[in-house]
Amino acid sequence: MNPEMLISQLRNVHGPEAIGQWPPAIGWWLLAILIIATVCSIAMLLRQRYLKNYWKRSAQRDLAALTELPDDKRADAVAAFVRRVLAHIKQDQSLLNVQGESWLNLLKDNIPALDEAELTVLGEARYMPAPPTTPPSIFSKLAAWVKRV
Repeated sequence: MNPEMLISQLRNVHGPEAIGQWPPAIGWWLLAILIIATVCSIAMLLRQRYLKNYWKRSAQRDLAALTELPDDKRADAVAAFVRRVLAHIKQDQSLLNVQGESWLNLLKDNIPALDEAELTVLGEARYMPAPPTTPPSIFSKLAAWVKRV
């Protein structure tokens, strides 16, 4: 046989096929699962925080709405607002019915920033024939209190 003829019958040498990108290695799958779990955990924590602080945002809106009321109704509405917030914070609905000296003591214990005039408006204005005007400073103090609690 002719060596030329034998060489012509040979095929060229082919290398192996290139390694594809799919499917990724197990390490990439684990990294993807870790990233997805982290994103889901952060989203759940942010949602819980948003829902937990919903009452504060609602209370701030309610307090802002109280500034729009006429003077004769404002003192009683502010006192009712403080009662609702305290009942929510303490998880005790009986605080909605507290009156007199025990109500003033409860206000002093929970909102120490209030002065005597503001305490009088919150505690006794409901029983006065002509309720006193609500001091404007009470709204900023109550807003700071709601934000802090």
